[in-house]
Amino acid sequence: TCGFLAWLVTMKFVLLVPLNRIAKLLRRQGIVLPKGTLVRLIDLAAGLAAPIDGVHWKELKARRCLLTDATGLKVVIEGLPETWDAILDTFNGDKTVVYQFALTKHGDEIAALLRGFEGVLMCDAESRLNEVCRREGVVRANCNAHPRRALRDAEASQPILAKEAGRFISRMYAIERKAAAEGLVGGELLVRRQLEIGPIAAAFRVWLEVPRELLPTDPFGKALRYYLRHFEDLTRFIDDANIPIDNNPSERAFQDHARLRLNSLFAGSAEGGRRWAILLGIVTTAQRHDLDVQSYLTWMFERRGTRKRAYGLTAAELTPAAYKKVLDEGRRQAAA
Repeated sequence: TCGFLAWLVTMKFVLLVPLNRIAKLLRRQGIVLPKGTLVRLIDLAAGLAAPIDGVHWKELKARRCLLTDATGLKVVIEGLPETWDAILDTFNGDKTVVYQFALTKHGDEIAALLRGFEGVLMCDAESRLNEVCRREGVVRANCNAHPRRALRDAEASQPILAKEAGRFISRMYAIERKAAAEGLVGGELLVRRQLEIGPIAAAFRVWLEVPRELLPTDPFGKALRYYLRHFEDLTRFIDDANIPIDNNPSERAFQDHARLRLNSLFAGSAEGGRRWAILLGIVTTAQRHDLDVQSYLTWMFERRGTRKRAYGLTAAELTPAAYKKVLDEGRRQAAA
C-alpha cells in the first residue's frame, strides 16, 4: 500500500534505518520481506517521487541565488573489488533541497547539470565549479564559515593573530544575526549590511594585507591567504541581500545523509545512489516545511500511484509546499 511505502521511506531516510535492519524488524513482527523486495519498493518510491524532485530542481535553477556543497557516498559497482567513491551534491534554496548523485567529481558533469542557471552560486572555492562560474550570468559567492573555522584551528599556532582575525568575522556574523532577529530582508537588509558590515570588511582587508613573517605551512598563513585570494567572493553578500553570509544550510542538509551513510555503509549500486538522492531530497524538503514526512509521502504516493487517474494532479501540485497549502487551507476551513 501507499501507506506502507511511505513508512518504508520514512524508516530509511528519516529514522536512518538500513534496509537489512528494517527486514529484521519486520521479520520479528511476523512479516517476511527479503531485503531484495525492500530494494524494489524503494525503487518504486523513487520512481514515484522523481517528477516532484524534477519540479524542485527547476525551481532551484530559477532562483537568484543557489547554495551548493558536496560530500562522498561509497557505492558498490559490479566487477570492482572495492566500493567506488561517488559524490552527492546538494542544492539549496530557502526550503527546497535537491541532491544529485554522480560517480565522478568531473567538472563537466556539474557544468552540464547547472546548464541554464543564471545567478549567484554560493559554494566553496572548489575547482570542479570553475567551469560553471566562468559562464556569463553566473557569479560565485564563497562561504565565510570555512575560513572562520580555519582561523579557529589556527589559534593553536598563532593565538593572537588568529583571534584578532576571527573578531572581524565574528562582528560581521553578529550584525547578520541581529538583522535576522529583526526580520530584515531585501532593501532593509542590504542597507544594514552596507552601513555596518561594509566598514568592518574594509578594515579587515587592510589588516589582512599587513606583511607578516609566516612559514608556508603555518595554518594561520594558509587561512589568511585563502581569505585574501577569495576576498571579493567572501564579501559579495554585503552588496546583495539574496546572498547569505555562509553556506551552512547546505552543510546542515548533509547531516542526515552522513548518519545514513554511516549506518548503511554504502549504496548497493549506481542506481541505488540515484534513488538515495531523490528520496533524501524529497524527505529533506518536507522536513524544511515542518511536515510529518510519513503523512506527506502517503498523500503523495496515493496521488502519484494507486489513485493517479482519479486525482489527475501534476507533479507541481504534489510537492511538500503544495501539501503544506492543503493542510493550511484545511485548518482555515476548520477554524471558520
